[in-house]
Amino acid sequence: FKQKTAYEILAWLEFRRVLFRSILRTFGTSPSDINSTSTTLVSVTGLSFNVVANTTYRFRAMIPFTSTATNNGTRWTIDGPTSSLIYYCSRYTNGSNTETINYCNNYLQPLSANNNSVSYSIVIIEGVITPSVSGTIQVKFASGSTASITAKSGATIEYW
Repeated sequence: FKQKTAYEILAWLEFRRVLFRSILRTFGTSPSDINSTSTTLVSVTGLSFNVVANTTYRFRAMIPFTSTATNNGTRWTIDGPTSSLIYYCSRYTNGSNTETINYCNNYLQPLSANNNSVSYSIVIIEGVITPSVSGTIQVKFASGSTASITAKSGATIEYW
């Protein structure tokens, strides 16, 4: 039995921390429908998670939604604390068999809604972030006009 140095023990503990953090994912769920007719971003209740400065996180949100008008666009994004690394993609329909895909490197992108949406669909937002300060990552959405958009209950976010 070879005795381990303090450096070897710390390296092993860090390896285990990273390994288990990448395997074990934490989930958040939206407990109820969130409806908005506003072109101003609103938060999706339950789709947020706290982050610690200088720690890298990966995340994936899936949000089913409905629209009362098929000519009404939507906008889906995240907000959070100042970050040294932020890359994410938001995807959602903008018509029959077509999709809006946004590749973002800052919060609150895209800056405007897509052209139109279907009466029901799903949004996927996924990415990686390393916050410079501790805070909260929050999923947000807005309607493209005054027509109603509803983020449905059961929407989820997972992060690791």
